[in-house]
Amino acid sequence: MKAIKYYQLAADQGDSSALYILGRIYKTGKGVAQDFVKAANYFQRAVESGDISAQNQLDLMYKNDNGVNQDYKKIFESCSVAVEQRDIFSLSNKTITSSKFSS
Repeated sequence: MKAIKYYQLAADQGDSSALYILGRIYKTGKGVAQDFVKAANYFQRAVESGDISAQNQLDLMYKNDNGVNQDYKKIFESCSVAVEQRDIFSLSNKTITSSKFSS
């Protein structure tokens, strides 16, 4: 997929959208071999650039044990930050995740 080359160039410059898109590409395996570890790394880099959508994807990977070890505490902590930024999806994740601590 030729587009991956251009996304990679943008990602190498720290473009959060390109990092997010590469994370999605590797997570789904569209046009490349599916690679959850690579996907998680791209999502993490996008998160460090302030991309909330990437945080949601990374949280789902932690929840589903895809490429990263399942870690509800990490999801809860990251959702808390995203909730402060008024991200509705993260509020839902935080509510679901907090129930894991009370059971």
